[in-house]
Amino acid sequence: MLLEQHEITCHKIGTTTDDKKIQLTYYTDKHEFDVVALRDIWYSTSVALDANQTQGGLAQERFKNYKDQALTYLFPEQFSGLPKNNIKSKKIKAAVIREQGSNSEREMAYALQLAGFDVIDVHMT
Repeated sequence: MLLEQHEITCHKIGTTTDDKKIQLTYYTDKHEFDVVALRDIWYSTSVALDANQTQGGLAQERFKNYKDQALTYLFPEQFSGLPKNNIKSKKIKAAVIREQGSNSEREMAYALQLAGFDVIDVHMT
């Protein structure tokens, strides 16, 4: 396995499926969550903020349309997913996680860099 070749410990905790459900099992406890419903709940905060900043009901229109936008990811041809070098950073790693429509991620990343963190920007969808 590629991770083992690079001496990276990992544990498989799940698999992907084509249905829009998340199934969690912990010993005999089993839970199932509807991803579409959870995305609506998550997106509702963005809609509320957007409604305060946008006139004419455009926030609700965007909310109705967000599910119809295909998720696509384009990586440069030279991208391998592997680190560029084997130098281990002595800095603590931090990820600034953001969603489309979020604000202040640049300020957060800069503040973390000033505090000495190795900052990575992570865009979630």
